[in-house]
Amino acid sequence: MDDKGSTLIAVFGLPPMAHEDDSVRGVIAAIQLVKELKKINCNCSCGITTGRVLGGVVGTSGSRREYSILGDKVNLAARLMGEAKHSVDKNILVGPSIVSYA
Repeated sequence: MDDKGSTLIAVFGLPPMAHEDDSVRGVIAAIQLVKELKKINCNCSCGITTGRVLGGVVGTSGSRREYSILGDKVNLAARLMGEAKHSVDKNILVGPSIVSYA
């Protein structure tokens, strides 16, 4: 939970489970997420990017550590998600609230 509300980051293609079609799997997952959340009257916005990111454990020692990803692609996905949310709030989009950039 942050200033954007509840946020979920899903990453496809992390070693050793990378697949040739991970970008397609990500888009399908976003479509399914929007569809399933709509059933319980919950709106969501998705931002999708592809590319390399830095993944690893971040935080201080002890219990304040977590596995996370960092990089330009992560930041771009967050901005795209924000743009999709803005479009939903203004009723600009008719379909799923998903914005992607390859």
